Amino acid sequence: MKRLLIVLPMIVPVNVLADASIDLGVEQFRWREKGFGVTEDGQRLSLGAGWQQEGHRGLGYAGRVYSGAVDYSGKTWDRQPLQTHSDYLGWRHEIRWFYRPEAAPGGFALEPILAVGYEGWMRKIRAAGAAVGVREDYEVAFVRAGVTATRSGWSLAGGIKQPWWARESSHLKNAGFSNDVTFSLRGRTTLYAEIACRLTPHWRLAAGYDGYRFKQSDSKTTIAGNTVFTLIQPATVADTVTVRAEYRF
Repeated sequence: MKRLLIVLPMIVPVNVLADASIDLGVEQFRWREKGFGVTEDGQRLSLGAGWQQEGHRGLGYAGRVYSGAVDYSGKTWDRQPLQTHSDYLGWRHEIRWFYRPEAAPGGFALEPILAVGYEGWMRKIRAAGAAVGVREDYEVAFVRAGVTATRSGWSLAGGIKQPWWARESSHLKNAGFSNDVTFSLRGRTTLYAEIACRLTPHWRLAAGYDGYRFKQSDSKTTIAGNTVFTLIQPATVADTVTVRAEYRF
C-alpha cells in the first residue's frame, strides 16, 4: 500500500484533465523535539503533480513525494550527545474543493479552498559510533481551509491546517529492544502560506511555508537487555519552506 501511495502522484493521466501541472522543488526542513535537545536541519527534493476541474467550482487533487538527508543533533537512549544524519522519504495526497468567482475589475479574484489530506513519511536516524540507527514511520490525516488571492499573474494563498489523526511507529526491535512501539500523536492547528508568480503561460515559480505541531505523546515501555525504558514522543515542531518551479499543461 505504501508503495502505491508513493507512486500515485507520478501517474496522473494528464491528457484527460482540465488543468494539470507538475513541479520540482527544494525544501528547507527543520524538526525540533522540545525539551530533549533534538534538532534536524537540511534540504530535501520534492516532486509534485496535480489537477483541477474547470469552471467556477469543483474538485482538485495535489500529490507530492519528497526525499533527502538532513543533519541530526540529539542524544542516544542513555542521553549521550549524538551527531548524525536522518534520511527522509515522504508522500502527501490532497483532495480539494474550490470556488472560483468571476474576477473583479483589474483581474483581482479570491478563491476559497477546502481540502482533506494524508501525509506519511519514513525517518531513518543513521547509526553513529556506538549508537544504533532507528527507523520511524509517521502518518497524518488533516483538513485544510484557506483562500487564494490572484491578480495580474501573481497569487497569494494562506490558511490553516488541522491534523485530526496522527501516529508514529518506531521500529525498535531492529535496534535491540524487545518490541516496537506506536505513539498516538495529537496535532495542533498550524498556518500555511504560498506566493507564486506566473512567468509564462505554462511556467510558474512559487515559494511557500507549511508545518506541523504535535503535543507530547503518552508514554510507552520497552526493554533492552535488563533495562526497562519509558519512552515518549516529545512535543514536536516541524517547519518546511519550499521553492518550486511548476509547469502547467
